[in-house]
Amino acid sequence: MVGGATNTTSFGVIAEATTNVSLTNATIDGFTIGIEMQAGTAKIRATTIANCGRGIDLVGGSLDLGTPMDLGANVLQTNKSTGLVVEGSSSVATTLTVNAVGNTWIPKVQGTDANGQYTSGTLRGPYGTSAPSPNNIVIEQPGSKVVH
Repeated sequence: MVGGATNTTSFGVIAEATTNVSLTNATIDGFTIGIEMQAGTAKIRATTIANCGRGIDLVGGSLDLGTPMDLGANVLQTNKSTGLVVEGSSSVATTLTVNAVGNTWIPKVQGTDANGQYTSGTLRGPYGTSAPSPNNIVIEQPGSKVVH
Protein backbone atom coordinates (compact mmCIF):
# COMPACT_ATOMS: atom_id res chain seq x y z
CA MET A 1 0.00 0.00 0.00
CA VAL A 2 1.27 3.45 -0.86
CA GLY A 3 -0.74 6.21 0.80
CA GLY A 4 -4.21 5.67 2.17
CA ALA A 5 -5.71 5.07 5.57
CA THR A 6 -7.45 2.15 7.19
CA ASN A 7 -9.79 1.90 10.17
CA THR A 8 -11.99 -0.80 11.70
CA THR A 9 -11.88 -2.46 15.10
CA SER A 10 -9.63 -5.56 15.11
CA PHE A 11 -6.57 -5.65 12.82
CA GLY A 12 -5.33 -3.10 10.32
CA VAL A 13 -3.00 -5.49 8.48
CA ILE A 14 -2.41 -9.20 9.07
CA ALA A 15 0.64 -10.85 7.49
CA GLU A 16 0.62 -14.63 7.53
CA ALA A 17 2.21 -17.53 5.62
CA THR A 18 4.23 -16.11 2.71
CA THR A 19 2.67 -12.66 2.72
CA ASN A 20 4.90 -9.80 1.61
CA VAL A 21 3.71 -6.45 2.96
CA SER A 22 5.04 -3.08 1.85
CA LEU A 23 3.58 0.07 3.42
CA THR A 24 4.69 3.56 2.44
CA ASN A 25 3.04 6.86 3.43
CA ALA A 26 0.09 5.02 4.98
CA THR A 27 -1.94 5.65 8.12
CA ILE A 28 -3.19 2.79 10.28
CA ASP A 29 -5.49 4.21 12.91
CA GLY A 30 -7.84 2.95 15.61
CA PHE A 31 -7.41 -0.84 15.56
CA THR A 32 -6.95 -3.26 18.44
CA ILE A 33 -3.68 -4.24 16.70
CA GLY A 34 -2.45 -2.07 13.83
CA ILE A 35 -0.22 -4.70 12.19
CA GLU A 36 -0.15 -8.38 13.17
CA MET A 37 2.94 -10.12 11.77
CA GLN A 38 2.53 -13.89 12.01
CA ALA A 39 4.83 -14.81 9.11
CA GLY A 40 6.02 -13.40 5.82
CA THR A 41 7.91 -10.15 5.44
CA ALA A 42 7.04 -6.50 5.91
CA LYS A 43 8.83 -3.29 4.99
CA ILE A 44 7.25 -0.18 6.45
CA ARG A 45 8.33 3.40 5.65
CA ALA A 46 6.90 6.86 6.40
CA THR A 47 3.79 5.30 7.94
CA THR A 48 1.84 6.44 10.97
CA ILE A 49 0.45 3.76 13.25
CA ALA A 50 -1.74 5.53 15.79
CA ASN A 51 -4.53 5.09 18.34
CA CYS A 52 -4.27 1.29 18.28
CA GLY A 53 -4.09 -0.94 21.35
CA ARG A 54 -0.77 -2.30 20.05
CA GLY A 55 0.80 -0.65 17.03
CA ILE A 56 2.68 -3.70 15.73
CA ASP A 57 2.59 -7.24 17.14
CA LEU A 58 5.40 -9.43 15.77
CA VAL A 59 4.77 -13.14 16.30
CA GLY A 60 6.91 -14.39 13.41
CA GLY A 61 8.30 -13.41 10.06
CA SER A 62 10.59 -10.55 9.16
CA LEU A 63 9.87 -6.91 10.00
CA ASP A 64 11.86 -3.97 8.59
CA LEU A 65 10.95 -0.60 10.14
CA GLY A 66 14.13 1.12 8.97
CA THR A 67 17.87 0.57 8.53
CA PRO A 68 20.83 2.95 8.79
CA MET A 69 20.87 3.27 4.98
CA ASP A 70 17.06 3.43 4.58
CA LEU A 71 15.54 5.18 7.63
CA GLY A 72 12.02 4.17 8.58
CA ALA A 73 10.49 7.62 9.20
CA ASN A 74 7.51 5.86 10.80
CA VAL A 75 5.51 7.39 13.64
CA LEU A 76 4.38 5.12 16.50
CA GLN A 77 3.39 7.62 19.18
CA THR A 78 -0.24 7.46 20.25
CA ASN A 79 -0.91 3.75 20.70
CA LYS A 80 -2.67 2.84 23.92
CA SER A 81 -0.42 -0.02 25.10
CA THR A 82 2.77 -0.41 23.06
CA GLY A 83 4.13 0.73 19.70
CA LEU A 84 6.00 -2.52 18.93
CA VAL A 85 5.65 -5.88 20.67
CA VAL A 86 8.11 -8.62 19.71
CA GLU A 87 6.04 -11.50 20.96
CA GLY A 88 7.47 -14.52 19.18
CA SER A 89 5.83 -17.91 19.29
CA SER A 90 5.77 -20.38 22.16
CA SER A 91 5.55 -23.24 19.63
CA VAL A 92 8.65 -22.17 17.66
CA ALA A 93 11.94 -21.60 19.46
CA THR A 94 13.31 -18.79 17.34
CA THR A 95 14.76 -15.35 17.87
CA LEU A 96 13.49 -12.37 15.94
CA THR A 97 15.41 -9.28 14.87
CA VAL A 98 13.66 -6.05 13.99
CA ASN A 99 15.47 -3.19 12.30
CA ALA A 100 13.75 -0.02 13.53
CA VAL A 101 16.12 2.84 12.71
CA GLY A 102 14.92 6.40 12.21
CA ASN A 103 11.41 6.24 13.65
CA THR A 104 9.51 8.54 16.00
CA TRP A 105 8.26 7.00 19.24
CA ILE A 106 6.66 8.36 22.42
CA PRO A 107 9.00 11.11 23.70
CA LYS A 108 10.90 10.51 26.95
CA VAL A 109 9.72 6.91 27.32
CA GLN A 110 12.16 3.97 27.47
CA GLY A 111 15.17 6.10 26.59
CA THR A 112 13.82 8.24 23.77
CA ASP A 113 14.66 11.94 23.70
CA ALA A 114 12.21 14.88 23.77
CA ASN A 115 11.51 14.31 20.06
CA GLY A 116 10.77 10.58 20.46
CA GLN A 117 14.07 9.47 18.89
CA TYR A 118 16.36 6.69 20.11
CA THR A 119 20.11 6.99 19.79
CA SER A 120 21.69 4.10 17.88
CA GLY A 121 21.66 0.86 19.81
CA THR A 122 20.12 -2.55 20.31
CA LEU A 123 17.47 -3.68 22.77
CA ARG A 124 17.54 -7.40 23.65
CA GLY A 125 14.69 -9.47 25.01
CA PRO A 126 13.16 -9.83 27.34
CA TYR A 127 12.75 -6.05 27.54
CA GLY A 128 9.99 -3.79 28.80
CA THR A 129 6.51 -4.65 29.97
CA SER A 130 3.03 -3.79 28.78
CA ALA A 131 2.29 -2.10 32.11
CA PRO A 132 2.52 0.66 32.98
CA SER A 133 1.62 1.83 29.53
CA PRO A 134 1.99 3.26 27.03
CA ASN A 135 5.43 1.97 26.08
CA ASN A 136 7.41 2.14 22.87
CA ILE A 137 8.87 -1.36 22.69
CA VAL A 138 8.25 -4.64 24.50
CA ILE A 139 10.35 -7.71 23.64
CA GLU A 140 8.78 -10.83 25.15
CA GLN A 141 10.74 -13.42 23.15
CA PRO A 142 14.08 -14.16 24.88
CA GLY A 143 17.06 -13.57 22.61
CA SER A 144 15.11 -11.44 20.17
CA LYS A 145 16.26 -7.89 19.52
CA VAL A 146 15.30 -4.51 18.13
CA VAL A 147 18.03 -2.48 16.43
CA HIS A 148 17.24 1.23 16.60
